[in-house]
Amino acid sequence: MNIGPEEAITDITFDKVEDSLKSISSLLKETPIVSLDAFNKIFDHDLYFKLENLQETKSFKARGVITILSNLKKHNKLPKKIVTYGTGNHGIALAWASKHFGIKEVKIYLPHFTSEIKKELAKKHGAQVVITETRAEAEARAQADADNFNYKLIPPSDNDEIIAGAATVSLEALQKQKGIDAIFVPIGGGSLSSGTILVKNHLSPTTKVFAGEPKEMNDASLSYRTKKIFRFKKEPKTIADGATALGITQRVFNYIKQLDGIFEISEKEIAYWTAQFYNLSKISCEPTSALAIAAAYRWIKEQNFETRKKILIIISGGNISASTKQEIYNDDSLKISPTELTFDNPCNI
Repeated sequence: MNIGPEEAITDITFDKVEDSLKSISSLLKETPIVSLDAFNKIFDHDLYFKLENLQETKSFKARGVITILSNLKKHNKLPKKIVTYGTGNHGIALAWASKHFGIKEVKIYLPHFTSEIKKELAKKHGAQVVITETRAEAEARAQADADNFNYKLIPPSDNDEIIAGAATVSLEALQKQKGIDAIFVPIGGGSLSSGTILVKNHLSPTTKVFAGEPKEMNDASLSYRTKKIFRFKKEPKTIADGATALGITQRVFNYIKQLDGIFEISEKEIAYWTAQFYNLSKISCEPTSALAIAAAYRWIKEQNFETRKKILIIISGGNISASTKQEIYNDDSLKISPTELTFDNPCNI
């Protein structure tokens, strides 16, 4: 998607993040932070999971959506028609939140590989769901509706208010959990990574922030490594469907450049940690969320720390379909020890 020079530069103040937290408080609950002894034993460090998969829409995405809709309402600019694209969670959040703001028409373009449960949940919340062959087609058709048919386009990542909303995840966490050494997030479009960087810079500058990305869909990692935005022409296949953005935008890249590293995660690792999280917590997370767990494990094993670290892992979503669960568990993922997984993809630091 093309953006003008005036849109490429972003300067979100911490005040905007605090305002965002106020605006979402009437519709969203503060999600819990849990520590699981079994995980602490496996990692030999202290892990804290921020459970955004327990939101009503089962992902962090509602935070940014409510932020932008609240600001539009504040300025009497709420649209009658909204359009977006993505791989599900943003669209689900947009459809759900639009009902609270009286917006009647929501159209969501989703590529065919989007998880079936995400397609169905978007429809359940009242959205018109249009399935496309590719992610690029989804983006282009949403933009065309905005340009030609008076729809308001609300992108999943490339917007300051979306990023400010995503930042409230880490704001809640760092206000409650002090002394965090490192935060781990999954990266797709990059709003969560961007928001996490923004908050840690203000509240906890010494805390490191790392991201996990599918090895098969490593556009952010390549961009980080080369210091130049890389964009796929078409999406490779990954079980982490929430991390299939074709490329990050300049707005997001301004924050991504500040990460302490990006780990490229194999499909086996994604499956293993998705299964292991449910096995040890009895709470489902989607494969995209498992990217953050896998990245944290990589960091711990590659650094070989002598002192115990406090690690915050953001579980970004929990919309996982029955077919994906079956695929993961049928592969007997948990029969593999994490130390036996292939570590041939060094972190881009």
